[in-house]
Amino acid sequence: MPQTVVGAAPLQILDRNSKRKSLTFFNVSVGGQVIYIDNVRNDGMTVANAGYVLVPNGSVSFMEFFDGSEIKLPWSAISDGAGAILYHKELADREG
Repeated sequence: MPQTVVGAAPLQILDRNSKRKSLTFFNVSVGGQVIYIDNVRNDGMTVANAGYVLVPNGSVSFMEFFDGSEIKLPWSAISDGAGAILYHKELADREG
């Protein structure tokens, strides 16, 4: 499962993927950091305007069927402290 280290500066963690069908994020930080995620550009993202909050050991999942095509957009993350660890898993249609 891909791992990203997230800090106090916004970071794009996933590119747009038109074939994405589901997406899950896990906050596996051991230092108690909270991670904030959203499918917005990272240049204007803050902990105050992010749409989803992942507490330590928290997770959130999205499915195209329930959440619409917005899950296919790029995703960004920011944390309330340095060294937060975010895992993510996406499922997409196969090529061909």
